[in-house]
Amino acid sequence: SPYDDYGIACTYGGATIRVENLRIENQSYFGMSMFNSEVEMVGCVIDRCYLGVDFIQTVTNVRILDCQFIDGPYLAASYAIHSRSPHVEVRDVLIEGYIGGMNQDYAGSTDVVVADCTFDGQALGLVGMKFTLGAGGTVERCHITGWLNYGFVFSNAGTVVFRDNVVENCQTTGVGMNGCLDYTMTGTIIDQCHPCLLVGELCGAQSIHNNHFLRDESAGGYWIRASEWYSGAPVYLDFTNNYWGTTDPQEIATWI
Repeated sequence: SPYDDYGIACTYGGATIRVENLRIENQSYFGMSMFNSEVEMVGCVIDRCYLGVDFIQTVTNVRILDCQFIDGPYLAASYAIHSRSPHVEVRDVLIEGYIGGMNQDYAGSTDVVVADCTFDGQALGLVGMKFTLGAGGTVERCHITGWLNYGFVFSNAGTVVFRDNVVENCQTTGVGMNGCLDYTMTGTIIDQCHPCLLVGELCGAQSIHNNHFLRDESAGGYWIRASEWYSGAPVYLDFTNNYWGTTDPQEIATWI
């Protein structure tokens, strides 16, 4: 029925739930809404649900392996994965058809790994993935494409590692930096985004090296843009040892 609120719901308690090889579709609210202790999803498909899955901080451990979140509505606040859990593992997951891909937003969420996933905004979704409200973790070997606002963004986050990813064809920002304790980005390609990176708020520390930033020359896109509200003494950010698609220092200076 297209009018059911939840595919699967679990109330508070110490239960461990494993959902395997199951398709949940046509839910007007959540595909899964979980308040229990541990959740594991393996080989599942969440199809045509307004919101994919939701895990609050009482769910201490989450594993999502080899799953698909598809054909969600492009409506305000729809997302595939929303998690406040402290321990999260997401691997080999496909997300497409949502305004937001994955949102990790709890300060206790530090043990988070997102690996070998595809986040496809199909030129309609707004944000592929974000860490907010103190959350931190590692994103690696993911393909993030086709988002309107941000491919990946963090805001007031914890320690964030972003490595060996491809972010491309985002109408505005590839990676948005809006403040975190420590940000490391390496081995990543950002291509055809406007700009490749947006520095909104400074991080406590940053290490951004050995990446490829390939701006969209046809649209006049910048490699890096920064907020204009900074005042006082200049702030120096180290972006050495990255590749810009050119070795011409004048061109690099023009588009940063």
